[in-house]
Amino acid sequence: MHYDSRTIALHWTTAGLVLILWTIGQTADFIPRGPFRGAYWSAHFLLGFIFVAVLLTRILWRSSGGKRLPPADSGALQVISKTTHYLLYALLVIVAALGLANAFAHGVSIFGIINLPKLADHARAESIGDLHELAANSVLALAAFHAAAALAHHYLWRDKVLERMLPERAS
Repeated sequence: MHYDSRTIALHWTTAGLVLILWTIGQTADFIPRGPFRGAYWSAHFLLGFIFVAVLLTRILWRSSGGKRLPPADSGALQVISKTTHYLLYALLVIVAALGLANAFAHGVSIFGIINLPKLADHARAESIGDLHELAANSVLALAAFHAAAALAHHYLWRDKVLERMLPERAS
């Protein structure tokens, strides 16, 4: 039993974007000031906007379509699983909203093509940026727990939970 291909694609696209965006956010300040650093941040902003579109698509797909599978766990594990999923969605929405707020607060330029207006003073923009980073770190921590649980299902309990979110192999 697998999720449908759109759900799987949205899941892995979200995961990939989160990892790339987090990595850029954590490493950008180590790059010397100059055009490359600006382009590096521009990539973060552009991918952030793509992330927002993917997240909205994922939420709409989950609420209106997509294959529903019965819970893989029961009892306490089911409660932990559901709670983790709801928290992940909530944190993803929060990090996306704070990312958008951060981009407008700082008035960022995306490759010199799209120039957002600066809508906040420096102190407020920095506070929004700090909250965005905290939310992103929280997403990564919870996603790591989620991935560890999937690996435990696969390697310790040897059930099919992880396989449900992997593309089906052609026979």
